[in-house]
Amino acid sequence: MTLVAGRNIHFYGIVAPFVLGIGGSEISIFEKLKGLESNLVQVEPSIDRPFWPALTLLICMVSFSSETARTRYVFAPSIFPVHATEWLQAHPQPGKMFNDLNWGGYLAFNLWPQYTVFADSMADTTGELTSNYESVITLAPHWEQILSNYRVEWAIIQPSSQLARTLESSGWLVLYEDKTAIILRNSSPP
Repeated sequence: MTLVAGRNIHFYGIVAPFVLGIGGSEISIFEKLKGLESNLVQVEPSIDRPFWPALTLLICMVSFSSETARTRYVFAPSIFPVHATEWLQAHPQPGKMFNDLNWGGYLAFNLWPQYTVFADSMADTTGELTSNYESVITLAPHWEQILSNYRVEWAIIQPSSQLARTLESSGWLVLYEDKTAIILRNSSPP
């Protein structure tokens, strides 16, 4: 999990000592480390020359300025609410939002500090928020009360979701809609 997201580094800190302790008890691992160390000792003198740092810098500059690097971190509008987020930046909404959990990180990245997300993929240590999110998104009993308790005044969710259809049929106003996202506002806020 740590290799996927740095926010999971604490899990690595808990598990790694035990895994490394088991592996360290085998003598063959120490022999491999000694071999690696001797290889590094042989290579190290050639790295001292100014040619290698300059070459490394040049390679980094070329790779980061290439078209591939510029398009590597582009968010697909068919997956993330790119256009809805642009709309929100142009048409700020007062009040607290409810959002799709899968979009929480994207929305926080693009809209913070003006907006705070209801839920994202960060660790929910008590499980209460995730449980409340699930109750709302699945329209479980008392889902409306949860939105009221959190004082949610608008939502950005998937337009095909049952929640979107239910909110719209219960009087929430559609402020924005595309194939990926719909933004609804409570016509009678809490």
